[in-house]
Amino acid sequence: VTRMGDVGAGQVTKVCNQMLVTCNVMALAEVMGLAHRAGVDATRLPVALKGGFADSIPLQLTGPRMAAKDFTPVKWHVRTLLKDLNMATALAAGVDAPVPMAECARALYERHGESGYLSQDPATLVEMHDGGSGKPALRLTANLSLMYCELPFLERFAAARRDGFEAVEIQFPYDHPVGNVRAALEESGLRCVLINVPSGDLMHGGEGLASPPDRKAEFAAALEKCIPYAQALGVSCVNVLPGRCADAGHRAAYLSALKENLQLTASRLAPLGITTTFEAINTRDLGATSLVSTAEDMFRILEELGDPHAIKAQYDVYHMALMHRDVCNDIARHAASIGHIQFADIPHRGEPGSGLLDFRKIFSTIASSGYAGWVGAEYRPTAATSSTLGWRRGLAANAKSC
Repeated sequence: VTRMGDVGAGQVTKVCNQMLVTCNVMALAEVMGLAHRAGVDATRLPVALKGGFADSIPLQLTGPRMAAKDFTPVKWHVRTLLKDLNMATALAAGVDAPVPMAECARALYERHGESGYLSQDPATLVEMHDGGSGKPALRLTANLSLMYCELPFLERFAAARRDGFEAVEIQFPYDHPVGNVRAALEESGLRCVLINVPSGDLMHGGEGLASPPDRKAEFAAALEKCIPYAQALGVSCVNVLPGRCADAGHRAAYLSALKENLQLTASRLAPLGITTTFEAINTRDLGATSLVSTAEDMFRILEELGDPHAIKAQYDVYHMALMHRDVCNDIARHAASIGHIQFADIPHRGEPGSGLLDFRKIFSTIASSGYAGWVGAEYRPTAATSSTLGWRRGLAANAKSC
């Protein structure tokens, strides 16, 4: 027996052990998938690597089952490993310890579980990297601020669930008591993954709250209003809208204030296990005074902030396509810096297929990029929302061909 410290130290040690095991098993699945696709006999890897620095108990016990696609009998469940990772990331958030690998592994375990593997053996993780659940299974959300608007707000949750969505996002839920929103969420069996910090007068043509240097106190108050909603709804991301800068001569000061406010947001949200995101918004919709309107600006700000675990980009396919970006290239290059993705077709922000974008290619790029977060349908339906979901059938067909 090894004494690790005072009361509670043993539990921390157990969590550290499970964190190593779960990340090891996920890495092993990736290695086995790579070996198979590269034409190597994956069944021989455990023998070839035995005794070296790469050797491990999972490699020797689970590796052969992954290589042989032998998933029975079930030794333990994917659900169990996901529970362990949830404990690890919660502990890390409580002591302000960055654990990006565990966060990424947790997202991948969640994705695998949502594909029907929660009660199956972790050896099935190899399916993620070898033509199974991982590549095609985009984690889709419905944005209830733009979709299902033919219904009262609190009725939109059940409608999204009936249409097969497992998660939703909401731009600004603050017109409704948080208890009512949470009740609608729970009754429908949905998860809410993202909300925005209140943006003041931005939606009415103003500059918003996140960037004007003289509105820092207002932004801080808006953030405090947001936090109870974020906690009660269990979101994984909170998005900050950079807003406008009416006078180009003040741009540097506005960017500096934005970065300070993003850092403030992250300092409040990271201990809660919530990622701070911000997005670039096109100049057609927001006007030439949009403070952050290009992908270059967005990723440069991220680099300047230097906090890649707590602050990430919200990449909006619609906004960036209107700014003439190669969205597939952006997503492929910057997947690790993206915390949330949203999409709509151009030029009119309708559902996929209503405009000019090749969503077969876009969805395939997201699926193969390594991005493991949620992908939000944030479009204005051209008809009743339920009748505009044909793009999901195309997504399923695309998945089968990948």
